[in-house]
Amino acid sequence: MPIGSCPLQHRTPGSGARPLRRALQRYVENPLSQRLLSGDITPGSIISIDLNEAGDNLVLVTKVPIAVVPEAALADLQTAHEGVSSSDER
Repeated sequence: MPIGSCPLQHRTPGSGARPLRRALQRYVENPLSQRLLSGDITPGSIISIDLNEAGDNLVLVTKVPIAVVPEAALADLQTAHEGVSSSDER
């Protein structure tokens, strides 16, 4: 959303929250829906809304968190690593 065209700057008393609702749909919900449908956003992704570098446009930023490794799998990895290390010492 171009920041200079913020719907709250031009609203009338009778319009209530409708201009803000339409702006949220247009600049947040619609692009987010498009990215979900295209597969750009995967389960567990973190989405944030930010300003571009010029500070005049909203952008959706997708962050994919690092997978959490279950403790049992971690123990298996450590055991396997210890086995490799001990065989290297021979």
